[in-house]
Amino acid sequence: MGVIMRRVVEVGLVLCLIGGVVLLAAFGPGALPIFTYHYERDLPPNIEGHFLVDVAGFRNCTLEISVINDSELLYEVDLELFRGGVEGDDFEVNYYKIDNIPNLQVRGYSVISTKKVTIIVGNALPPRFAISGHNLTSSISLGNNVIFNDQTALSYSDDGEDSGSLHLEVGSSLNITGFIQFRLMDIGTINLVVDLPEGVNGRLRYLAVESIQASVDGWYYSGPSDSYTYYETLNTAEPLLFFSIARVDTIVADLSS
Repeated sequence: MGVIMRRVVEVGLVLCLIGGVVLLAAFGPGALPIFTYHYERDLPPNIEGHFLVDVAGFRNCTLEISVINDSELLYEVDLELFRGGVEGDDFEVNYYKIDNIPNLQVRGYSVISTKKVTIIVGNALPPRFAISGHNLTSSISLGNNVIFNDQTALSYSDDGEDSGSLHLEVGSSLNITGFIQFRLMDIGTINLVVDLPEGVNGRLRYLAVESIQASVDGWYYSGPSDSYTYYETLNTAEPLLFFSIARVDTIVADLSS
C-alpha cells in the first residue's frame, strides 16, 4: 500500500490533492495547527520471522502502541505534529527488510514538534518492540492473540529523569512460548496491568525502585534476592512472562493469573 500523508488542524476544512499526496487541513481562529502524517502497510507476501518495531528520539509527547486482531495488517503509524514538519528533518518513518524479516523504524528529531505518535500492529507476525525516548506519556496494549516467542519481546527506556510514564496492559489472549522478557528502565511511573494467559507463568523482578503498590491474584511476593525483589507465580517454569524493571520511581501493578 502506498504512503498517505494527511495534515489536520482544528476547525474548518480544506482538502486538496498534490502529486498523489492527500493534504487535509482544518483551521480555527487562534488554534495551534496540528498536522497528522499517516503511514500504513499490509502484510507483504512470503514474509517470515519477527516484526521489529523500533521507536526512538521522541520527547515530551504521547506514545500509543497496540496490537489488533488483523492478520492482513502489518502496521499503521500516525504522527501528530504542532507544525508542518519535514520528513528527514523532524521525523522519519522507514520500512525495510533484512533477510526477508520486516522492520519498522520511527524516529523523532525535533524537540518541540511532536504531539502524539500512534502505532497499530497486526497480529500475523510475532513482534519485537524497542522503544526509547525522553519524558514520554506512553500507553502500550498487548493482546488479540499476538504471538511472542522471542526472548526480549519489549525493551522500553525513558531518560526523562523520573518524569516519564508508561501504562502497560498485557491481556490473557497472548500466545506465549518459551521465555519472554519485557525490559522497562528509567521511567518515572509504571502502571502495569497483567492478566496471564492460561498455562503461562509470571515473574516481576525490580531493582532501584522508589515504591511499588501491588494488587495480586495468583502472584506472590518472594522478597529480595541478589539485590532484586520479586513478585512471581508459584510456578516459574516456561512458558514464562518475565518483567525486568530498573531505575523507576513508582510501580503500580495489578497482577493476576
